This record gives sequence, structure tokens and C-alpha cells, in this order.
Amino acid sequence: MSLLKIWLQLLRFIDGAYFVWRGIHKWLTSPTVWLVPRVTKALPTTPLAPFIRAWVFPHLVAFGLTLGTIEVVFGLALLTPRFRAVGASVLLVLNALFFFTLGFAEPHDLALNLIMGTLNLMFIRVDPRFVHYTPKRNQ
Repeated sequence: MSLLKIWLQLLRFIDGAYFVWRGIHKWLTSPTVWLVPRVTKALPTTPLAPFIRAWVFPHLVAFGLTLGTIEVVFGLALLTPRFRAVGASVLLVLNALFFFTLGFAEPHDLALNLIMGTLNLMFIRVDPRFVHYTPKRNQ
């Protein structure tokens, strides 16, 4: 197994495991702890503010459990070779939503969502099991 293949598998594992962890955290923690303070602070800078006020805040618990379930299910899908592209596609959409919600108010979230979104975009197209790298030889 080449070093590139190992590196891509490791990145995919970290990406999927991170979303599984985030989903479980959202199941176990009240949305008033992990969602309300951060999103309220970011509301003036997000283009999704009307949607958040109308749909997310009135249904906090259901939204938190649904988001946690989506993150766990598709984080696990990213870890399986067969459903890798499906999991990566859904997680890419989630990263874009998080980017537009929190990214403008919190620079560390901006960077994290860009990195995770880029990784998910890569995992939609690239299957680490079939990556072959052959270095060019000087002639």
C-alpha cells in the first residue's frame, strides 16, 4: 500500500469519525448549549438569518436531533467504501450550510468548514482504494 493511499484513507477516517463524534455530541447535548449562543452571535452576518429565525429556533430539539442523526449516518457512510460518495455529498452540503451560517462570525469555523468541505468534495470523486501514484523519473 502506497503512502498516498494510506494518507487518503487516514483523512477519510478522520473526516467520517469527526462527523460521527459531532452527531453523537448533538444527541447528548441540548441545542441551547451548542446551537443557540453561536448562531445568535452569527445572525447579523449570515444570509440564512430569516430561515433560522423562522424554522430553526422554534424547533430547536427536533432540529438538533435531526442534524445529529444526519451527521452520524452520513459520517458512517463516509467510512464505508460502498457509500463513500453519498456520505461525502451530504456532508459537503452540511459544510456549506455551516459555512454560510457561522463562517462569517467565527474565523476558526470558516477555516474548518472550508477544509472539511474540500475533503468531502475530494472524497466524492476519489476512492482512496484505487489511487495509484507513480513518480516521474528523470530522463
